[in-house]
Amino acid sequence: MFNDTLEDVHVVAGQTAVLPCFARYKGEHKIIWMNPQRILFSNEKIIVIDDRRISVESSPEGDWNLKIKHVQHNDSGEYLCQINTSPVKIKRVKLHVQVPAHILNRGSSRDTDIKEGHDLSLSCKATGIPRPNITWFMKPLEAMETKEYLNVIGETLQVRNIQRYQSGHYVCMAYNNVPPAVTREMLVQVQYVPIVKLLNTRLGQTRGKETILECSVTSYPRANIRWIKNGVKIIHSFKHRLELYPRKHNTYTLTLQIVYINHDDYGEYVCEAENLLGSQRASMVLYEYHEPTTRTEALTTPIPRTTTFDRDFYERVMNHHNKKDNDRQYVLSDGSRSGYDYNEYDYNRDRTDYLKNSKGSGLELTPNVACVFAALLLNIVSLISL
Repeated sequence: MFNDTLEDVHVVAGQTAVLPCFARYKGEHKIIWMNPQRILFSNEKIIVIDDRRISVESSPEGDWNLKIKHVQHNDSGEYLCQINTSPVKIKRVKLHVQVPAHILNRGSSRDTDIKEGHDLSLSCKATGIPRPNITWFMKPLEAMETKEYLNVIGETLQVRNIQRYQSGHYVCMAYNNVPPAVTREMLVQVQYVPIVKLLNTRLGQTRGKETILECSVTSYPRANIRWIKNGVKIIHSFKHRLELYPRKHNTYTLTLQIVYINHDDYGEYVCEAENLLGSQRASMVLYEYHEPTTRTEALTTPIPRTTTFDRDFYERVMNHHNKKDNDRQYVLSDGSRSGYDYNEYDYNRDRTDYLKNSKGSGLELTPNVACVFAALLLNIVSLISL
């Protein structure tokens, strides 16, 4: 019994290949194996070539399998298992050694810098059996955790008129259904003129205090950043303190701290950034800020004061006006007598003298009420006089 059916054996390079051959009740007949070059491998279990990877395994059931360890691509081909019957019976076994994809350094692109507006061309050379397919992806610098399929298949990737936002990690993947798939990553940095941004275009501050001016610059390659006032570059000192802070995605922030602001510190400040491709600037104005002050308006109304209604003094005034004419006359220098009018001066004088010697009646009046009362009192006096 001899199985002469044609068979195909697929194995990945580096593994062990087993080529089957079955012959039962062969009696005195011999089993031999021949390689694709028709060179005798074995006679029964005896290996006739110097290759320690090769052996023949037999079993009581009639198996005479050829075993090749650490199989390589050049082991691929058609092997013959023969039994020397008459006529000779032959079993053909085709060995297919599969080789995982491998990306070649030679002929494949590496990390590259390119000026904005130019055309980008990337290459990815790969080998493998069967021949691998190559696909392209892109991982932006701003989102390294995600990747974008570029819908490009083949060894070459073309990007026309590349822009700064297209900077990132370009990835080619080669796969031929033989695990594992392999990838190659190429960092592409697009060079462009610096972009200058200011936190404020106008900033106010009072004299004697301090302030901080902030300038943010994004560029590749990295730009030189400086603050300028009146055409002169500002250098780090006790008066002007400069600090540079790195941010994400080719961005740097340069701060200018101005200590104890005086009159000369006010004016226009320019932030300028320059790299190999050019320069850009932006300006802002620092102006004097006057803090608002709280003013207390003067009171136009006199502060209320209390006075005492003097009943005794009132009666005294009334008695003066009730005197007869001869009681209210003065003797003049010529001997004649003149009538004496009890006027306002006398009223105030008498009242002052009275207040010095009297505590009053205790009834408190505001000045406005007192004025009204005095006017009323004068009217009463006038009527009495009439």
